[in-house]
Amino acid sequence: MSRLSRAYGIAYDWELKAGAPPTANDIDLVRRILPALQRQWLGRVGQTQSRGMFAEDFASYTTDTPSLYFSLGIAKDEKGTGNLHNTEGLPFGVKPLVSIAKAANEIQSHQ
Repeated sequence: MSRLSRAYGIAYDWELKAGAPPTANDIDLVRRILPALQRQWLGRVGQTQSRGMFAEDFASYTTDTPSLYFSLGIAKDEKGTGNLHNTEGLPFGVKPLVSIAKAANEIQSHQ
């Protein structure tokens, strides 16, 4: 930056701020919730890891609270390939959420 600013005769002020923490799923929670989800969900339950800025607000919770972040992808023919936030997939998303809530309740009652 200093060479570039000198070349153009300008001043600069550089400040680097910390960004959001990474979203981190709690491994124990994944191991406990995944079987219940797989029993209820008719589709494929993928477990691929990816990096992105899709949960930067949720990531703040994962630093001190056991958390599980997942995304729901629905595609059939041309449906599900367009707008991410459409209501057609809502019934398919509610079922796994209910399964997760039931599994979490089961885990809580066995502790």
